[in-house]
Amino acid sequence: MTRANRRRLSHLEKLAQPVIAERKRSEAAIAEELRHAAREHAARLAAVILYGEPKIDEPLALAWSRALAHLKLADTHEKMLPLSLRLHILETQQGGSEEAKLAHVLASAPQWLLIFCAGYFDAEILEFDLPKHPEPPPEPGADGLKDMQTWPLLPTGTLGAGGPIREDEPPPFRTLAEEFMDYYQQVDKHPENYSRQDRRRRREIMAEIAAGALGPYSGRADNRDDTSGPE
Repeated sequence: MTRANRRRLSHLEKLAQPVIAERKRSEAAIAEELRHAAREHAARLAAVILYGEPKIDEPLALAWSRALAHLKLADTHEKMLPLSLRLHILETQQGGSEEAKLAHVLASAPQWLLIFCAGYFDAEILEFDLPKHPEPPPEPGADGLKDMQTWPLLPTGTLGAGGPIREDEPPPFRTLAEEFMDYYQQVDKHPENYSRQDRRRRREIMAEIAAGALGPYSGRADNRDDTSGPE
Protein backbone atom coordinates (compact mmCIF):
# COMPACT_ATOMS: atom_id res chain seq x y z
CA MET A 1 0.00 0.00 0.00
CA THR A 2 1.39 3.37 -0.97
CA ARG A 3 1.81 6.24 1.46
CA ALA A 4 -0.99 8.15 -0.29
CA ASN A 5 -3.38 5.22 0.03
CA ARG A 6 -2.51 4.82 3.71
CA ARG A 7 -3.32 8.50 4.27
CA ARG A 8 -6.65 8.12 2.47
CA LEU A 9 -7.49 5.00 4.51
CA SER A 10 -6.59 6.77 7.75
CA HIS A 11 -8.78 9.71 6.77
CA LEU A 12 -11.73 7.43 5.97
CA GLU A 13 -11.33 5.63 9.31
CA LYS A 14 -11.47 8.94 11.16
CA LEU A 15 -14.60 9.95 9.27
CA ALA A 16 -16.25 6.61 10.04
CA GLN A 17 -15.50 6.60 13.78
CA PRO A 18 -18.45 8.84 14.82
CA VAL A 19 -20.84 6.78 12.70
CA ILE A 20 -19.57 3.52 14.18
CA ALA A 21 -19.77 4.91 17.72
CA GLU A 22 -23.36 6.10 17.20
CA ARG A 23 -24.37 2.73 15.80
CA LYS A 24 -22.92 0.97 18.84
CA ARG A 25 -24.80 3.33 21.18
CA SER A 26 -28.04 2.69 19.28
CA GLU A 27 -27.58 -1.08 19.38
CA ALA A 28 -26.85 -0.95 23.11
CA ALA A 29 -29.99 1.12 23.74
CA ILE A 30 -32.14 -1.32 21.77
CA ALA A 31 -30.64 -4.29 23.62
CA GLU A 32 -31.34 -2.70 27.00
CA GLU A 33 -34.92 -1.84 26.01
CA LEU A 34 -35.45 -5.42 24.92
CA ARG A 35 -34.07 -6.67 28.25
CA HIS A 36 -36.44 -4.34 30.10
CA ALA A 37 -39.40 -5.70 28.12
CA ALA A 38 -38.26 -9.27 28.82
CA ARG A 39 -38.00 -8.63 32.58
CA GLU A 40 -41.53 -7.23 32.70
CA HIS A 41 -42.88 -10.06 30.58
CA ALA A 42 -41.12 -12.70 32.67
CA ALA A 43 -42.57 -11.13 35.84
CA ARG A 44 -46.09 -11.43 34.40
CA LEU A 45 -45.45 -15.03 33.46
CA ALA A 46 -43.96 -15.75 36.88
CA ALA A 47 -47.12 -14.43 38.56
CA VAL A 48 -49.25 -16.77 36.44
CA ILE A 49 -46.97 -19.72 37.26
CA LEU A 50 -46.96 -19.03 40.99
CA TYR A 51 -50.56 -17.98 41.60
CA GLY A 52 -52.68 -18.50 38.47
CA GLU A 53 -52.96 -22.31 38.33
CA PRO A 54 -52.75 -22.26 34.51
CA LYS A 55 -54.34 -25.10 32.53
CA ILE A 56 -53.55 -25.96 28.92
CA ASP A 57 -57.22 -26.20 27.89
CA GLU A 58 -58.36 -23.06 29.75
CA PRO A 59 -58.01 -19.46 28.49
CA LEU A 60 -54.91 -17.97 30.05
CA ALA A 61 -56.91 -14.84 30.87
CA LEU A 62 -58.51 -16.78 33.72
CA ALA A 63 -55.14 -17.79 35.21
CA TRP A 64 -53.97 -14.17 34.91
CA SER A 65 -57.08 -12.95 36.75
CA ARG A 66 -56.53 -15.49 39.53
CA ALA A 67 -52.90 -14.40 39.89
CA LEU A 68 -53.81 -10.71 40.14
CA ALA A 69 -56.58 -11.46 42.64
CA HIS A 70 -54.19 -13.50 44.79
CA LEU A 71 -51.66 -10.65 44.79
CA LYS A 72 -54.40 -8.04 45.34
CA LEU A 73 -53.26 -6.25 42.20
CA ALA A 74 -56.45 -6.51 40.14
CA ASP A 75 -57.10 -2.79 40.46
CA THR A 76 -53.49 -1.70 39.91
CA HIS A 77 -53.00 0.67 36.98
CA GLU A 78 -51.32 -0.96 34.01
CA LYS A 79 -48.37 1.44 34.12
CA MET A 80 -47.56 0.39 37.69
CA LEU A 81 -48.39 -3.30 37.37
CA PRO A 82 -45.08 -4.54 35.88
CA LEU A 83 -43.08 -2.79 38.60
CA SER A 84 -45.32 -4.24 41.32
CA LEU A 85 -44.87 -7.73 39.93
CA ARG A 86 -41.10 -7.36 39.62
CA LEU A 87 -40.82 -6.12 43.19
CA HIS A 88 -42.88 -9.04 44.42
CA ILE A 89 -40.58 -11.51 42.63
CA LEU A 90 -37.51 -9.77 44.04
CA GLU A 91 -38.89 -9.92 47.57
CA THR A 92 -40.21 -13.48 47.58
CA GLN A 93 -38.09 -15.69 45.30
CA GLN A 94 -34.69 -17.26 45.80
CA GLY A 95 -31.66 -16.21 43.78
CA GLY A 96 -29.15 -13.40 43.84
CA SER A 97 -30.17 -11.29 40.85
CA GLU A 98 -33.54 -10.48 39.34
CA GLU A 99 -32.70 -12.74 36.39
CA ALA A 100 -31.85 -15.62 38.75
CA LYS A 101 -35.15 -15.21 40.61
CA LEU A 102 -37.13 -15.14 37.37
CA ALA A 103 -35.22 -18.18 36.10
CA HIS A 104 -36.09 -20.06 39.31
CA VAL A 105 -39.81 -19.48 38.79
CA LEU A 106 -39.91 -20.08 35.03
CA ALA A 107 -37.97 -23.33 35.46
CA SER A 108 -40.96 -24.74 37.38
CA ALA A 109 -43.42 -24.13 34.54
CA PRO A 110 -44.70 -26.86 32.19
CA GLN A 111 -43.31 -26.84 28.68
CA TRP A 112 -46.60 -25.85 27.03
CA LEU A 113 -46.84 -22.70 29.15
CA LEU A 114 -43.26 -21.63 28.38
CA ILE A 115 -43.97 -22.10 24.69
CA PHE A 116 -47.36 -20.37 24.69
CA CYS A 117 -46.07 -17.41 26.69
CA ALA A 118 -42.66 -17.24 24.95
CA GLY A 119 -40.79 -17.92 28.18
CA TYR A 120 -37.86 -19.27 26.17
CA PHE A 121 -37.50 -15.87 24.52
CA ASP A 122 -37.25 -14.25 27.95
CA ALA A 123 -34.53 -16.73 28.87
CA GLU A 124 -32.64 -16.00 25.65
CA ILE A 125 -32.80 -12.25 26.12
CA LEU A 126 -32.00 -12.30 29.85
CA GLU A 127 -29.32 -14.97 29.39
CA PHE A 128 -30.47 -17.72 31.70
CA ASP A 129 -31.15 -21.40 31.05
CA LEU A 130 -34.44 -23.28 31.32
CA PRO A 131 -34.77 -27.05 31.76
CA LYS A 132 -34.70 -29.25 28.67
CA HIS A 133 -37.84 -31.30 28.07
CA PRO A 134 -37.48 -34.77 26.53
CA GLU A 135 -40.93 -34.78 24.96
CA PRO A 136 -41.53 -32.92 21.65
CA PRO A 137 -43.03 -29.45 22.08
CA PRO A 138 -46.77 -29.11 21.47
CA GLU A 139 -47.58 -27.26 18.28
CA PRO A 140 -49.81 -24.20 18.63
CA GLY A 141 -53.13 -23.94 16.83
CA ALA A 142 -53.74 -21.24 14.26
CA ASP A 143 -55.44 -18.90 16.74
CA GLY A 144 -53.04 -19.88 19.52
CA LEU A 145 -50.09 -18.84 17.36
CA LYS A 146 -51.65 -15.45 16.67
CA ASP A 147 -52.25 -15.07 20.41
CA MET A 148 -48.53 -15.69 21.02
CA GLN A 149 -47.68 -12.57 19.03
CA THR A 150 -48.72 -10.36 21.97
CA TRP A 151 -45.20 -10.59 23.50
CA PRO A 152 -44.15 -8.70 25.64
CA LEU A 153 -47.71 -9.03 26.92
CA LEU A 154 -49.26 -12.41 27.70
CA PRO A 155 -51.70 -14.30 25.47
CA THR A 156 -55.31 -14.55 26.59
CA GLY A 157 -56.62 -17.74 24.98
CA THR A 158 -55.38 -21.32 24.71
CA LEU A 159 -52.33 -22.78 22.95
CA GLY A 160 -54.28 -25.14 20.70
CA ALA A 161 -57.06 -22.73 19.72
CA GLY A 162 -57.95 -22.63 16.04
CA GLY A 163 -56.84 -26.13 15.15
CA PRO A 164 -53.80 -27.18 13.10
CA ILE A 165 -51.99 -24.55 11.05
CA ARG A 166 -52.81 -25.11 7.38
CA GLU A 167 -50.04 -25.64 4.87
CA ASP A 168 -51.62 -23.01 2.63
CA GLU A 169 -51.51 -20.25 5.26
CA PRO A 170 -50.13 -17.15 3.51
CA PRO A 171 -47.05 -15.22 4.71
CA PRO A 172 -46.29 -13.73 7.13
CA PHE A 173 -48.40 -16.17 9.17
CA ARG A 174 -46.63 -19.30 7.89
CA THR A 175 -43.29 -17.56 8.33
CA LEU A 176 -44.07 -16.77 11.97
CA ALA A 177 -45.09 -20.37 12.60
CA GLU A 178 -41.86 -21.62 11.10
CA GLU A 179 -39.82 -19.16 13.19
CA PHE A 180 -41.46 -20.28 16.42
CA MET A 181 -40.88 -23.94 15.65
CA ASP A 182 -37.32 -23.32 14.44
CA TYR A 183 -36.55 -21.59 17.70
CA TYR A 184 -38.05 -24.24 19.94
CA GLN A 185 -36.29 -27.02 18.05
CA GLN A 186 -33.02 -25.33 19.03
CA VAL A 187 -33.89 -25.11 22.72
CA ASP A 188 -32.55 -28.62 23.37
CA LYS A 189 -29.18 -27.78 21.84
CA HIS A 190 -26.38 -26.48 24.03
CA PRO A 191 -24.89 -23.23 22.64
CA GLU A 192 -21.55 -24.99 22.23
CA ASN A 193 -23.20 -27.30 19.70
CA TYR A 194 -24.75 -24.57 17.56
CA SER A 195 -23.70 -24.56 13.94
CA ARG A 196 -23.05 -21.30 12.17
CA GLN A 197 -26.48 -21.66 10.59
CA ASP A 198 -28.07 -22.18 14.04
CA ARG A 199 -26.47 -19.00 15.34
CA ARG A 200 -27.54 -17.00 12.32
CA ARG A 201 -31.10 -18.31 12.55
CA ARG A 202 -31.34 -17.41 16.25
CA ARG A 203 -30.10 -13.89 15.53
CA GLU A 204 -32.70 -13.52 12.79
CA ILE A 205 -35.53 -14.69 15.04
CA MET A 206 -34.47 -12.45 17.94
CA ALA A 207 -34.24 -9.49 15.54
CA GLU A 208 -37.82 -10.18 14.44
CA ILE A 209 -38.94 -10.23 18.07
CA ALA A 210 -37.19 -6.94 18.79
CA ALA A 211 -38.65 -5.31 15.69
CA GLY A 212 -42.17 -6.38 16.63
CA ALA A 213 -41.94 -5.72 20.35
CA LEU A 214 -40.05 -2.51 20.93
CA GLY A 215 -41.91 -0.09 18.71
CA PRO A 216 -45.50 -0.58 19.95
CA TYR A 217 -44.54 -1.78 23.43
CA SER A 218 -45.59 1.17 25.62
CA GLY A 219 -48.61 2.26 23.64
CA ARG A 220 -49.98 -1.23 23.21
CA ALA A 221 -50.04 -1.85 26.95
CA ASP A 222 -51.64 1.49 27.71
CA ASN A 223 -54.48 0.88 25.28
CA ARG A 224 -55.73 -2.26 26.99
CA ASP A 225 -58.18 -2.49 29.85
CA ASP A 226 -56.45 -2.92 33.22
CA THR A 227 -58.40 -6.00 34.27
CA SER A 228 -59.50 -7.54 30.97
CA GLY A 229 -56.94 -10.34 31.03
CA PRO A 230 -53.22 -10.95 30.53
CA GLU A 231 -51.33 -7.81 29.60
